[in-house]
Amino acid sequence: MAIQYQQFPELSTEQRNQLFSNYANKIGAFMLDSGGSIYQNSEDKRYDILAVEPLKIISGKDIDSDPLNLLKQHLQLVEAIDIPEQLKHLPCLGGLFFALSYEMGKYYEKLSSKALDDLALNDYFAGIFGCIVIIDRKLQTSYLICSNDSQVDLYDRLKIQITGVLNLSVKTEQVFTLNTKWQANFTASEYAQAFNQVQDNIYSGDCYQVNLAQRFKAGCNGSSWAAYCKLSNANQAPFSAFINTGEADILSLSPERFLKLKDKEVETRPIKGTRPRGITPKIDKKLADELVASKKDQAENLMIVDLMRNDLGRSCIPGSIRVPKLFKLETFDSVHHLVSTILGQLDDQQDAFSLLAQSFPGGSITGTPKIKSMDIIDQLEPHRRSFYCGSIGYVDIRGNMDSNISIRTLVRKDDYLYCWAGGGLVSESKLEDEYQETFHKVSQILPLLENAS
Repeated sequence: MAIQYQQFPELSTEQRNQLFSNYANKIGAFMLDSGGSIYQNSEDKRYDILAVEPLKIISGKDIDSDPLNLLKQHLQLVEAIDIPEQLKHLPCLGGLFFALSYEMGKYYEKLSSKALDDLALNDYFAGIFGCIVIIDRKLQTSYLICSNDSQVDLYDRLKIQITGVLNLSVKTEQVFTLNTKWQANFTASEYAQAFNQVQDNIYSGDCYQVNLAQRFKAGCNGSSWAAYCKLSNANQAPFSAFINTGEADILSLSPERFLKLKDKEVETRPIKGTRPRGITPKIDKKLADELVASKKDQAENLMIVDLMRNDLGRSCIPGSIRVPKLFKLETFDSVHHLVSTILGQLDDQQDAFSLLAQSFPGGSITGTPKIKSMDIIDQLEPHRRSFYCGSIGYVDIRGNMDSNISIRTLVRKDDYLYCWAGGGLVSESKLEDEYQETFHKVSQILPLLENAS
């Protein structure tokens, strides 16, 4: 069918949230949140995408076939036909939206499986969407887009709802509370024991870097969506997301891109190297300068850059891979990071799904070499990571893709909320620094929810 669309004024963050609140408690609701209410000269913070009431939901666990190939087959439910010129600049026009767990890696590599699967969630959750809302912060415009005849009713309903939130200042108050303290799945001594085991692995030559994470758990009640709104407002991370999978809610506040594919150009932006924000501008600058000058953090980042260059090389044209930005400082609300950018040209025999399969999971949250590091992680972390350190994103009807590394990501299942934090351990790592880094990374998450309402 020809794509139907309607342009509206830019929805503010509050108006966007009001619109999505009509769907946040429905299975299959996705919001990809760029974390910017005002365009800040960054393409990462330009677009927000709302996708609700999917044509089809695809999810599974421990299946015999390749899940990404299965998702690719379902994308054929929506097609790119007669795309209006006014929409061609948009990154997504509808298609497949997905959440992939860290454990999806077992489908593509032979891995051990010792960690306890106490959450027992699906390995993947995805929806096919023929109707989406996309907000362009740069052009200050919102678009309602429909590419499937069977979703015309949803298109008409969203038109009315968008007009309503633009013209009315009505707020729906929802409440979220924690009813227990956060509890980590490592004690300090257990973390030290795992840290020392990683050091033994490094010195024996088994690996060069391992990303070790701990998990925090708290009892809760109320609206996951209310919790997300509070966290998103405080963090404003460019690759944030909220997803209702039916069996759990996923609240991601990720600052990290995994894979972007547009017109055959591939981009990945691994993060390695972290410092907390300072309490004064002077201290903040000192911490940022210290990170930029750190040979340890540069070496840690470079290891992952080399790993990701190798991963992209499995899908890209030989000789096309380049690193235009290395060790670039990026500053977020609670931390400073070192970020590198790797680009490549996708081979004509490859597509978004094969690119994902040949790069998954992201090297920045495993270590080097990847497979050995993942085996060590499985041996040392008490519980499976689930959707933490997996990936959330979309493949649109033209074959374009964008996705995050699902760090700073929480999972709400039943009456419990789970949050993880980790860091890359190398031979120069110091126990106390690495242990504290996990708390720096959740300093804009855990305390906020202790007072959420």
